[in-house]
Amino acid sequence: MNNRLHFPVVSSPNQSASTIALIYLLVGGLWILFSDQLAAEIAPNQAALTTISLYKGWGYVVVTAFMLYRLIRRDGTRLKNAGEVLRIDEERFRALIEYGSDDISMLDAEGNLLWESPAVIRNLGYPENAFVGRNIFELVHPDDQAWTNALYAKLLQTPGSRQDGIIRLRHADGTWRWVEAVVTNMLDNPSVQAIVVNYHDVTGRKVAEEKLRASEERAQVMLKAIPDLVFRLDRNGVFLDYKAEVSDLYTPSEVTLIGKRNKDITPPEFGDLIERKIDETLTSGEMQLFNYQLPILGQGLRDYEARMIASGSDEVTAIVRDITERKHTEEALRESETLYRQAIEVAGAVPYRESYYDNGSSIKYEFIGEGIRQITGYGPEEFNAKLWDTLVEEVILVDDLQGYSLDEGIQRVRSGEISIWKCEHRIRDRAGNIHWVFEAAVELRDEHGVSHGSIGTYQDITARKQAEAKLRDSETRYRLATLATRDVIWEWRPDTGQLTWAENAQNVFGYPPEEVGPTDKWWDDHIHPEDRERVISRLTTVVDGSESIWLDEYRFLLKDGTYAYISDHGYIERDINGRAIRIIGAMSNITERQQAEDKLRESEARFASIFHTNPTRVSITSFEDGRFLDVNESFLESSGYS
Repeated sequence: MNNRLHFPVVSSPNQSASTIALIYLLVGGLWILFSDQLAAEIAPNQAALTTISLYKGWGYVVVTAFMLYRLIRRDGTRLKNAGEVLRIDEERFRALIEYGSDDISMLDAEGNLLWESPAVIRNLGYPENAFVGRNIFELVHPDDQAWTNALYAKLLQTPGSRQDGIIRLRHADGTWRWVEAVVTNMLDNPSVQAIVVNYHDVTGRKVAEEKLRASEERAQVMLKAIPDLVFRLDRNGVFLDYKAEVSDLYTPSEVTLIGKRNKDITPPEFGDLIERKIDETLTSGEMQLFNYQLPILGQGLRDYEARMIASGSDEVTAIVRDITERKHTEEALRESETLYRQAIEVAGAVPYRESYYDNGSSIKYEFIGEGIRQITGYGPEEFNAKLWDTLVEEVILVDDLQGYSLDEGIQRVRSGEISIWKCEHRIRDRAGNIHWVFEAAVELRDEHGVSHGSIGTYQDITARKQAEAKLRDSETRYRLATLATRDVIWEWRPDTGQLTWAENAQNVFGYPPEEVGPTDKWWDDHIHPEDRERVISRLTTVVDGSESIWLDEYRFLLKDGTYAYISDHGYIERDINGRAIRIIGAMSNITERQQAEDKLRESEARFASIFHTNPTRVSITSFEDGRFLDVNESFLESSGYS
């Protein structure tokens, strides 16, 4: 259906009258010219000529009348049809005006309202004609008065000119509505003689934009409040934006990182790591969590934890946290726990001496230290073997005795097959409290080697047992956290080549446990041939040197035959001579980062292409001061600027 209005071409009354007169004159002239001559030739006498002239006159009248009838009927039909088309088009135009969503107002040069479309009444809520004759600027927000008046004055200076903008108008309920208006100077148009304003409500859009702006401001405030470093990089590792202090950067001498490629200004292995992480992030679309180390001027080697996500088809955002202090704290905690356990083992021992009777079936304590009171609540004067048996709820044989029953363990120690008796007792003291007690003893033998008693110590290891339980909980949490982060933890003994993997290696690499080799050769064989020599050489150099941190990025063969980009970093434990005795590290799959960066770059390229190649003039201006923030080529060509 054609929705365009039809305006028929209708002959004017003057044009129709002229046509009729011309035809009438033509017919009359021809009639006079030829009819008299014909009548004279055919009339035999004067009487016949008179009769013929009479009929000739009536014939002229009849012919002329018939022709006038045909002309008038034709023009009447045309006028009737044209009137019907005009009526239909007028109804369509009226419907567009009355039911259209856009508002239309007509103003005089002073801004007084001459006419408004029904949509204005619906959209602003005022009664019909409430503002006719009044200045429309009464509805404009005070903050918009100055610039809209200036724009209106400029519009009046050039007939036929047009201005546009977004202003706030007061609704009948007292709220302010944002409208996008196009104002055209048609004062010189005889049919209009007014300033025509076309506008529509964009309050919803402005509210959404304001919410987005507020959200972005909150995000900026949050970014400033957190101590993390934030970097935006494109697919090639070029910095697009960042939040970091100069002192936190590897290259503090750089005025800015924006526009620079990470690989060009950082160590090669770190540059490779970041490129692989970008590739993995963009490829997988999933967040990449990885750790790395960088030497920072004036601060030494720093540990970092990075979370990288795709923030577009061709870019990523990395949130980086300095975890150096956390690493140091964790190491100090491990050392403290070790020292604590050692202190528990050598402190607080309660010595005793016992003798065997009745072929070893009965025991008598010849001596027990005062410390037994703290463990059991009973003093040495009360303590005996029978009492001890009533306090003990569980006995666990340890070290060489582990796996034997209680009776078997006693026999093996007394026979001399096992030299030292070691076990742990769970007892309930006098007050009903549970204690764990470690017992270690050696047999006393006569000249024939027959055991007749023993000397040993009781040591309250309740604190140690609790610490071990906490450690087990901590290790469980650490193991679960490792599974959650998808990092594969490994431990390597350089002297033996033994390589131990965390249990999530199967999830990350795809290999079942039985296919994961126990030595470093398996790892070597799965590094991409193009990366193998570089990675192994670098690792060997670090191990043979004095550094405590190794990190690298490389491709690693997965079970499905594909290669994953890996970020690998390890901590080197050395003995007092500086020799590497153990390396503990983590491997992170960073393949998905590149895929996410590709998608981000594609999205930005599509937007830029649409914006700059759009044949419509497009500009982005500042709402506060009207400055152009960006324009496309069509806008420049039409405005004459470059």
